[in-house]
Amino acid sequence: MVYQSLTYARRQKIHATIAEWIIGQSGDLLPTRFPVLAYHFSQTDLHQDGLKYALAAAEDAEVQHNHRGAAEFYKQAAHHLEGLGAEAEWETAVFICIARAKTLLRLGQFTQAGLLATEAMKLCLDHDEMDQTFGIYNLMAEIRLRQARYADVPMLTSKIVNSLLAYTPPPELAQAYLLWGQSLAALANWQSAADKLERAEEICRAAGDMVGLARVLGTLGQVRSHQRPDETAVKLIEEALLLLENEPIPELLGETQLALSQVQFRLGQAKLALAAGETAVASLRSVGANGLAHGLTHRAAVAIYLGQFKAAVADLKMASRLFEGMDDVPGKLKLYLLWGVEYNGGLGDWRQARRRLVRVGQLLIEQPKDEGMVVQEGVRLWLGLGNIALHTGRLPQAESLLQKVLTAVASPGLVWWRPAAFYAWGMLLLARAGDYERETAPTSSRGQAVAEAHQYFQKGFQAVEVGGCPDE
Repeated sequence: MVYQSLTYARRQKIHATIAEWIIGQSGDLLPTRFPVLAYHFSQTDLHQDGLKYALAAAEDAEVQHNHRGAAEFYKQAAHHLEGLGAEAEWETAVFICIARAKTLLRLGQFTQAGLLATEAMKLCLDHDEMDQTFGIYNLMAEIRLRQARYADVPMLTSKIVNSLLAYTPPPELAQAYLLWGQSLAALANWQSAADKLERAEEICRAAGDMVGLARVLGTLGQVRSHQRPDETAVKLIEEALLLLENEPIPELLGETQLALSQVQFRLGQAKLALAAGETAVASLRSVGANGLAHGLTHRAAVAIYLGQFKAAVADLKMASRLFEGMDDVPGKLKLYLLWGVEYNGGLGDWRQARRRLVRVGQLLIEQPKDEGMVVQEGVRLWLGLGNIALHTGRLPQAESLLQKVLTAVASPGLVWWRPAAFYAWGMLLLARAGDYERETAPTSSRGQAVAEAHQYFQKGFQAVEVGGCPDE
């Protein structure tokens, strides 16, 4: 109460005095005082000192993987820079925008990160500083990728790939091809994705960029697992993990471990996938809420497959809490689809399953329709709702939904979902046969429905042979 009764000028003077005393008394321990100094200077108009200590505190927080703290300190630094007015250096403004955007990306704040990257780009273009734009174009492309705005990614990365400048840094060029490949993979364009990733691999190997190479091999392994479901994909990711053995980069290590778990899960090696998923989550705990939420979602998927529903729901709930406040629509879609279809559906709780999938439908409505992201998620939603309708006796609704699924999985990129689609349609036909029997319909009608169901089950087996999910 006494503090609040003081004038603003008096409060500023108190904070400035405290900060000066801390600096004078700290000696070699000064680096440990950066956060408290940043706070005290944030309460003053001493913007030069405030900028210095806010940046120092932010960088220290990043080293400790305290991304939420780093984001707040970078925000303070931006405030001080604005307060300096004409004295401010535009290069510092670019640095703050980029650093803050990267931090927000780890926290799932994609929209704000995109605005900051755009601001950094504008500053560079205004000052004709083209060399710095390479990293910013890649940052913008990564943000679009996380937002599932896949059509934007090639437009941004092509600025680097097709640059007319005399020199393009190999790490930025490789990153551009990597992001381009990831956007194509997200649209199930596997061969084109592999082509871009192989180009990124060539650049990294030629430049001796082992960290960049590890990042590329992790993604290439995931793509190969869709093209050829064999151990080739696992070997690529294991090579990536070897490259990271002596690299203290927990974020990339966690992402690569997660990629290994996802590929093992796709290959039906569920127990190995769970072990790799455990390791990935342990690594991702220190890298920001967004990466951890994705890791927990995947670990829950493996646990459900293994019938470990208690462990799965704990991960689902924690991931849900982490996703709150994020604008990570793709991440939330994966979470609620998993929760509704595999978890609630696996327990036969069709009421809760429908409630979860209604949320998925809302998220899909909010998502822009020209990005291509909704295709696979849409298939899973229709399949989930169709199965719910089937198990609750609403056959006309099930037919309508599952017909959409059959149409969608005709696309070569969606072969993974064909066995599930054919199985669900076969079960619908058997349900119809049961209705015919109850309604004393002609035996020929029942027989025809059963025969047609058998044909769809056979088509499901055939789809497995060409890359479809074998679980159904």
